[in-house]
Amino acid sequence: ESSSMVALDNFLTRPKILDCLPIDNEVWFPALGSRSEIRGVVGSFCRPYALAELQPELVCVSKTGAVTLGLDADEICNSDAFASLSWVKDFVQKTKESSSSLDDLFIDLDGSNEFMNQAAMLPQWSYASCYGGHQFGVFAGQLGDGRCLTIGERQNYELNLKGSGQTQYSRNGDGLVTFRSAAREFLAAEYLHGLNIPTTRSLALWASDLQAWRAAPDGTNYAAPERTGLLARFGTALSLRFGTLELAAARGDSILLNQIVDFALDTIFSTSRTGEASSKRAELVLLTADRTARLAAYFDVFGFVHGVLNTDNFCLAGEALDFGPFAFVETEYDLSPNLSDRTGRYRRTKQVSAFRSAVAHLGDALGQHNSGHIFETLYENRRNELWCARFALRMNEDNARLALTIADAILAVPELDFSNTLRKLILDRIVPLELSSSPCVLEYIDRISRFERDHPVSAHKALEYALNFLNPVFVLRNSVIHDAIESFFATEDPADIQLLIEASSRPFDHEWLQKNLPSSFLEPSVQGRIPGQSLLSCSS
Repeated sequence: ESSSMVALDNFLTRPKILDCLPIDNEVWFPALGSRSEIRGVVGSFCRPYALAELQPELVCVSKTGAVTLGLDADEICNSDAFASLSWVKDFVQKTKESSSSLDDLFIDLDGSNEFMNQAAMLPQWSYASCYGGHQFGVFAGQLGDGRCLTIGERQNYELNLKGSGQTQYSRNGDGLVTFRSAAREFLAAEYLHGLNIPTTRSLALWASDLQAWRAAPDGTNYAAPERTGLLARFGTALSLRFGTLELAAARGDSILLNQIVDFALDTIFSTSRTGEASSKRAELVLLTADRTARLAAYFDVFGFVHGVLNTDNFCLAGEALDFGPFAFVETEYDLSPNLSDRTGRYRRTKQVSAFRSAVAHLGDALGQHNSGHIFETLYENRRNELWCARFALRMNEDNARLALTIADAILAVPELDFSNTLRKLILDRIVPLELSSSPCVLEYIDRISRFERDHPVSAHKALEYALNFLNPVFVLRNSVIHDAIESFFATEDPADIQLLIEASSRPFDHEWLQKNLPSSFLEPSVQGRIPGQSLLSCSS
């Protein structure tokens, strides 16, 4: 028995969802093609078919992610299971030496051949999730995990492998993920966690020499080969998306719908499962709307634009998920980082509407048709709290309006970087020349001065909180991510990516960041937004 198999058998447990909700166990392999109608289940058992071709090599491990899972990052790096999935390379080499075809690896459908036995490194319970969703405002029917597998649980988190090959839900896709996309998602999750935003998390990132054909990153129709990668990520009930319930409702499957509601209330929210089905559905919508409103408020206050807020990219646990063409606001008022979003549906000023629509679709699936209004009230309260806290002001509607007015005033000046300007204003009362006569800024200086004079202890605590939790020194800028990835492609040295990971885990640590980061990492790109670098398409 290989050390890889032992390592992951000890590392993961069987996902609870498999013992509580129906799963499709029909034998399947890629040559059979995708399946458009898989009914009555929340997922399908599947194997990591692409690993033999990928032969991935470990690039980096998240120290904070490892700690969350009760692991040591060094142990992960030194274990066969994670370091290079070495059993894959060993087996592929033996196959080549015996003049066998890699296609022969998948002939024995009962999983009795040597490769499939070795593939127990990803346990027999590995599965791809089944869900639907609204994409760019239109219900798309069955979608599902076309390139992801949930491979187990640890510390009540689901561990997911992205880019491991085709599944029953791949449709016309190849089941692969580009290294560029995997690295961006790894960094986005690390940074959002560093900002204390509820998010799915990163654990490990691999690179492969295997190429996948994708539309060019600058959004043109030109197809080009991109190097692939592999991402291990984890989250709370990662499998359960808004689209999981939407698909069951669209198919009229009330039995499955109620089963999912019961499971979500029990495992995500730890609430009692007694009562009528309608009351439990209403409770789930309210709890999910509250967590989603919290997430939307965090996105707004930090200037994070997700870029692809389709309902299959929302999970019931209220954690940020699936980061593609995202970006943080720098010097633009109405940022739209997704070149595939030609109507601007998910641009910054429309982002809250996308959140509201997602909650409304969830509510409709569960017969709760006022869920959009519920979200609006919850969101406004959460947003006002965070904006007041970011400006070190006491929470009230008047202070919240002032904070939002100043934020809009900063974004209206193209020469001003959003985050850096805010931090200087709040920390040092440095007012940029462009805003020196702005009534809202002058009012803020007066208001914060009176707060410090009349309530010095409370004002000091508010300022300390604002600087340590809501006004980052380091912003994860797309231009910096692009340069780090290109450096890795050119040198095979992940040093710049690893430096970004470390910086993302401590975005408020002024002393460490000033000491360890190049000054260019802390400022917006002088070149502005460049298609293919700071602006990206959905192709990944």
